Amino acid sequence: MKSSDRSLLERLAGRAASPTGRLTLLALVYFLAARLGLAFIVQPEGFAIIWPAGGVALAALLLSPPRQWPAMLAVVFVANMLANLTSGNNLAVSLGFALANSLEPALCAGLMARWPGGRISFSRLVDVLGLVAAAALVNGATALVGALVPTLGFGASYWRTWAYWWISDGLGILIVTPLIVTWIRSGTLRSIAKPARQAENLAWVLLLSVAAWFIFGVDESGLLPEPHPYMLYPLLVWATLRFSPRASAAALALATIVSLVGTVAGTGSYPLGGDALASRLVAVQGFFCVASLTTLVLAAVLVERRKAEATLRQSEARYRELFENINSGVAVYQVIDDGRDFIFKDFNRAGERIDHQPRAELLGRSIFEARPGIEQFGLIDAFRQVWRTGQPVNHPVKLYQDERLSGWYENFIYKLPSGEIVTVFENLTERKQAEAEHERLLAELERKNRELESVIFIASHDLRSPLINIQGFGKNLRKYFELLSNILDGADTLETFRRVAQPVLVERVPNALRFIESSSAKMDVLIDGLLRLSRIGRIPLQIQPVDMSLLIQTLLDSLAFQIEQANAQVDVHGPLAGCRGDKNQLGQVFSNLLDNALKYRDPQRPLVITIACQVSGQEAIYSVADTGLGIPAEVQAKIWEIFRRLDESGSVPGEGLGLTIARRIVERHEGRLWVESQPGAGSCFYVALPAAEGIDP
Repeated sequence: MKSSDRSLLERLAGRAASPTGRLTLLALVYFLAARLGLAFIVQPEGFAIIWPAGGVALAALLLSPPRQWPAMLAVVFVANMLANLTSGNNLAVSLGFALANSLEPALCAGLMARWPGGRISFSRLVDVLGLVAAAALVNGATALVGALVPTLGFGASYWRTWAYWWISDGLGILIVTPLIVTWIRSGTLRSIAKPARQAENLAWVLLLSVAAWFIFGVDESGLLPEPHPYMLYPLLVWATLRFSPRASAAALALATIVSLVGTVAGTGSYPLGGDALASRLVAVQGFFCVASLTTLVLAAVLVERRKAEATLRQSEARYRELFENINSGVAVYQVIDDGRDFIFKDFNRAGERIDHQPRAELLGRSIFEARPGIEQFGLIDAFRQVWRTGQPVNHPVKLYQDERLSGWYENFIYKLPSGEIVTVFENLTERKQAEAEHERLLAELERKNRELESVIFIASHDLRSPLINIQGFGKNLRKYFELLSNILDGADTLETFRRVAQPVLVERVPNALRFIESSSAKMDVLIDGLLRLSRIGRIPLQIQPVDMSLLIQTLLDSLAFQIEQANAQVDVHGPLAGCRGDKNQLGQVFSNLLDNALKYRDPQRPLVITIACQVSGQEAIYSVADTGLGIPAEVQAKIWEIFRRLDESGSVPGEGLGLTIARRIVERHEGRLWVESQPGAGSCFYVALPAAEGIDP
């Protein structure tokens, strides 16, 4: 036991200090208690009306470790023998009484050390029951030995003596042992010193004393025609309920002393026990045995209840602290109507933060009212499954949307023993957005890798081809000039030089220069295309709502001459739904699509271009359909590649960059661009872009 846990009395008793000092203190207290009991011998029966020494000895043993018991019991034996000798008993009788009175606390303490065990303080019900067992059973057994002493020494009736011994020693144990133990175990002196309790303590002591005296100490003067000992019960219960086990023990001790003294003095009116003093004393002692048992049990039950309530409060406080400080949202639902409805009972701070909704707005409301559309989320089915089976369920990440909330949520659902449903939830919207961004970046990286592969292919193939031409024809020019130099050295006349050099100067050199010029021009086109494509990825997007009907009409106006030259018909099924994007870059996308439709028309039939739009969810999907040549299925995946042209003959003007740039722009808008086509039937290009609010079709 830590010193901080010990009461003032306990520390003072411990400082009585050395083992010798404690044994001396025990000898003195026990001797005085024994002399007190021997001073109240009732004649002619010759028994003490109460034996406090038994309670003193048992209390001393219960307050000490078992290793000290032999020495303490030896002190009890000697002190008891001396008390009897000084009271006029002979040596044999004194030795007999000392033996019986030492055996009694030893057996009682041994019983209570095993059951209930632990630190005896009489604040546990099991402590009180152990004391009752000791007072009733063990004391009854030792009384069988003790009754032999007066029977053999004085010729007293054995069974009558045994009964008196059993009752008086039992009362001493029930009254004195709890009194000593509870006052030493607890911080009684500190609590008594509190000013708030002093007046109440004084009032209680006065009322108890007066009541006990009126019942047991007043002559039959007619003041109380028929006093009854049970009139003390309210005061005893008051002490039990208001104070503590030590107050109950003190109240019992005070009332017992007053009642026994009054009974021996022959005062008071006694409805119990008849006229004989011994009978009345037995009746009064029996009453106080029952009273002590009642109040001690009640006090212990109340203490255990207070401890349980304190433990419950601490548990609730820890639960509340955990409930409020956990990072995840926690909601508690009360289930009514056989699981058909769930009512918000509690909601923690994290839940308020996650859902952006104060707890006060939710408590007492149905989940269907607070979370409209929750049925489609699938959470209610999970609630009912947990409520029916009691087994926890993880409701995986799902998108929940209503008039107020929108996001990705994950729920872990449990059922409490009380039947309430608890859900621990998290808003994973940021994580899902991060995952989406991660996927977008991966797609962007993959696209850039494809572009890089295309650039590498161009650098290794398309750019290499004109370079080879330039290098080859450059070497030819060098040969031609070497040949001309040799001709010049060997010609004797200018006419001879002109005749021999003419084929080289007129045919071979100009031809080589033409190939070098064309290859250089092709390289210039390729490099310019790469620069244009790279600039598309660097130009900042100016995202804003775009009126697509106006944008398409502006493009058609700018292409009016080409449309007229192609004898084409353009139909716009509008008005077109608006989208969000960069107006200039989106104009380039649709300009390229319209330009391709005009270039790759079928000369065998009129060209009809149809522009339409439909809204699907958060997307506006635009279509540009034509009745042109169409694209073979095996080529459709390649038309998006840089410098890839459908017409490899070169009869159709263009660089093979239009569709590549268009798809790059659409992907930067987080949109999609694809084609559906069949040779001889025409093509339809689809552009899916984020729909804009406020610009409806």
